[in-house]
Amino acid sequence: YWSYLQNNEVTLTATGIVPKRHLARINSTLIAPSDLQAARDEPSAPRLFFLRLTMEDAGLIKADEQRLRPTPNSEEFLGHPVLRRADRLYDAWKRSTRWNELLYLTGMRPSVASVQDAAASALVVKARQYVLNLLNEAPADGWVALDDLVQKIKLRHYEFLFKRERQQFGAVNPYYYYHNPLHWNFPVSDEAQGWERVEAEFIRAIFRDALCWLGIVSLGYEKQHLVAFKFTEVGAVLLGR
Repeated sequence: YWSYLQNNEVTLTATGIVPKRHLARINSTLIAPSDLQAARDEPSAPRLFFLRLTMEDAGLIKADEQRLRPTPNSEEFLGHPVLRRADRLYDAWKRSTRWNELLYLTGMRPSVASVQDAAASALVVKARQYVLNLLNEAPADGWVALDDLVQKIKLRHYEFLFKRERQQFGAVNPYYYYHNPLHWNFPVSDEAQGWERVEAEFIRAIFRDALCWLGIVSLGYEKQHLVAFKFTEVGAVLLGR
């Protein structure tokens, strides 16, 4: 991705995203290209969008007068040991206020007023870091059932994402836009099932997407369902496992 920007002029659209023609060319240069058949634009190509945002957050590339290009001295980054590179990108993602896992839940698309909402960014970063802190309790080697981690969080901190409230007439649905701090509307009519559809999928998205794309974990699937993870060699060292 970095090399493509170094060798090609990529001008962002008026809405600040990479044009689709460049996405296809960038994708073709990757060792493991993504499937872009369903991609309408950059945000609907999650891995490429994540790579771009993370490199920007890590200070490796920037939009200079709408042109996306490598930053000065960023070429030095490519010469660093893999662990040092992984650490810089991992740290950039942990703190990122622009990548939002809530927009990439399986089978769930919330109605949002603005994807750059400051309240959403703060809430997501806090929830993301809570999940990552629990990785310190995961075994350093071998496979870990992802559902075990999900259930641990459910029992230990049920409200790590959305708080539950009660009003005079009873419990309220935190997935309804009027009752959550984001004012986002999630298509969840039954609050009792909402945790599995939103919070649990938020946790799974962290592993399925960023942690996998950054090379921190390997994923285990069973009949196309994500069921387990294990730390890669780099991930184990990086997280002190």
